Amino acid sequence: MIARFHKLVTKSSRQSIAAGALIVAFFGILSRILGFIRDRILAGNYGAGDDLDIYYAAFRLPDLAFELLVVGALGAAFIPVFSKLITKSDQTRAWQSASGVFFMIVGTMFVLSIIGIIFAPALMHVIVPGFPEEKMEQTVELARVMFLSPIFLSASAVLGGVLVSFRRFILYSMAPIFYNVGIIIGVTVIAPRMGLIGLAWGVVLGAFLHFMIHVIAIKKAKFKVIMPRTMIHKNKDVRNVLTLMVPRMFSSASNQISLLLITFFCINISCWKFNNFFFCK
Repeated sequence: MIARFHKLVTKSSRQSIAAGALIVAFFGILSRILGFIRDRILAGNYGAGDDLDIYYAAFRLPDLAFELLVVGALGAAFIPVFSKLITKSDQTRAWQSASGVFFMIVGTMFVLSIIGIIFAPALMHVIVPGFPEEKMEQTVELARVMFLSPIFLSASAVLGGVLVSFRRFILYSMAPIFYNVGIIIGVTVIAPRMGLIGLAWGVVLGAFLHFMIHVIAIKKAKFKVIMPRTMIHKNKDVRNVLTLMVPRMFSSASNQISLLLITFFCINISCWKFNNFFFCK
């Protein structure tokens, strides 16, 4: 039954952008609902105290790296370029361009994550300078684990762009649901066994599941990873993607700076101890 539903809806999504938008909206609502459940489980298990302070502070920088480089900017830049190539039936060039963007984005995020892991103590002292030493050490420990998640999410984002270009919306739209599932597993299964660090591994698990759902979907699109024979930046289409990404990255930066400031003031002033902690999320 599920397979039949998938086949029918996928077929309709290929024929109609409206059907695709409906699918994305439907699973988007499900993801939001699951996100609400995730936050309620977090609140129920940890309350408004030091543990959630540590979790949200540690989450902020890895999330910043991903949001700044990938979210919005990649989709707005990569999808138009790749869609144009497949419309022209230039398959080889399309796969070369997609592979170039994949290696560029994942490679850049890998380097940023390594930098984040190495310099996590200094970075966290900037984000939450008021944390006592023991609390700061836990925050750094969680942040170092969470810096693995943007690597999986970046790879998943590129594959997601390919799926959208081919109008394969179902599994693409389900990926955020599995991301939330991973975090919930971290809260309910991993953390009780490993302690607070289990929350960080739950985030990494969610990112990995997000990536794997797209890997499963991308096989049906016959995505071909082509190792670049020359430097990636010499690829004309990759350069076009980079050019389109830059303006969106500046837009994302303003939003992320606002979130960093909110995190800084909320945690250091402890606003959620007399208000709902979701204000600080």
